[in-house]
Amino acid sequence: MWVNKGSELWSTKFVQKFKEVHVDDADPRTSDFDPEVAVLAGEGASNGRLWIGDGNIPPETIPTLSWLRKGRTSSQPAIEKRPRLGTIAMEEIRNEVAEERRRREDMETLDAPKKLGPSGYGGIQGTAKEINSNSVPKTLKSVSIWSKGGNTGRINAISFTYYDKDNIEVNEGPWGTTDGTPNVISIGHDEYLTKLCVTTANNCVTSLTFNTSKPAVHGPMGKEPTTGDKAFTIDVDPDSIRVNSNQNLDSSTSIEPSMDAPKKLGPSGYGGIQGTAKDINSNSVPKTLKSVSIWSKGGNTGRINAISFTYYDKDNIEVNEGPWGTTDGTPNVISIGHDEYLTKLCVTTADNCVTSLTFNTSKPAVHGPMGKEPTTGDKAFTIDVDPDSIVAFFGRADHYLRAIGAYSAPQA
Repeated sequence: MWVNKGSELWSTKFVQKFKEVHVDDADPRTSDFDPEVAVLAGEGASNGRLWIGDGNIPPETIPTLSWLRKGRTSSQPAIEKRPRLGTIAMEEIRNEVAEERRRREDMETLDAPKKLGPSGYGGIQGTAKEINSNSVPKTLKSVSIWSKGGNTGRINAISFTYYDKDNIEVNEGPWGTTDGTPNVISIGHDEYLTKLCVTTANNCVTSLTFNTSKPAVHGPMGKEPTTGDKAFTIDVDPDSIRVNSNQNLDSSTSIEPSMDAPKKLGPSGYGGIQGTAKDINSNSVPKTLKSVSIWSKGGNTGRINAISFTYYDKDNIEVNEGPWGTTDGTPNVISIGHDEYLTKLCVTTADNCVTSLTFNTSKPAVHGPMGKEPTTGDKAFTIDVDPDSIVAFFGRADHYLRAIGAYSAPQA
């Protein structure tokens, strides 16, 4: 290890240039000192001083820069600019910051569980509830449910405990009102929660049923499901549900993927809560995306005005969705080839609007950014599903596209 950064830099640059001037396997430690190499590596004698070896070399042996430049060709070793320690230090800091950013992005991509459900299946009332954004849940330990039965039954509250990626126990909740004694589901050491069945009505979660890998069924808790309720199922077997998040039990969602249906990525879509919820037909199972059309406005106040898209479902039937938003102007149309897939979506948002969208395909090709150029004040989100593919979208819209999320599935 070098104690002095300048000495390390001198040595490194001299050795590199020595090998260029002579041969790759030349060793300056066993050869005579070459003044020409010192001049080439440090841009000559600035202010009469060599950058390398100044004061230790007879002046008459030091070639001048003008002499070296005379008749020099591009095939000969170049005359390097003299490095500045301050510049080198700043470059190292920038590289360290960039490497740390890449490391965190890699951790998020590799470690973070997938989030399934819109703003949670259910209503939009109540306050958003979520786990700590810096926590990465690994396995669920227990779930507690406070509920009311009967025809007007509902789920009053939920709490849960999980172990994070560092095996630290984390408690969340209760979210809602803890009336009465809770139903507690304890999940064994070799047991996993694999399925969650939800019913909703009147902007409330009315029942929850939990299935584990034992196998065991807990529920339904709340009211008995009836034909008038909306029913949702998150079946992630052979994976496991790690955490439930909700909005004051007006809605419920889960983390981890489904193996049969496309995975739904994003909360109510990345962006704002204004506008009307937009989604594909719940009976449709998208298989591959054919095209996406984007209506947008550029400039500093730019935004995404609308989106439409076409996909093929599991029966190879072509399905058109949208436009969601206002179709001002001519759209940007992304046509996805027969052997091409949409693998990445980059989103920026500001002021309850989606301000830009960038699409990456497996070709590889990049389409965008569409909308305004992303700036430091925007919130940025990335949905990267490679080696799977994005097959459809959901979100919120009115006059503008307010939020967007995506469905992913294996490449067909």
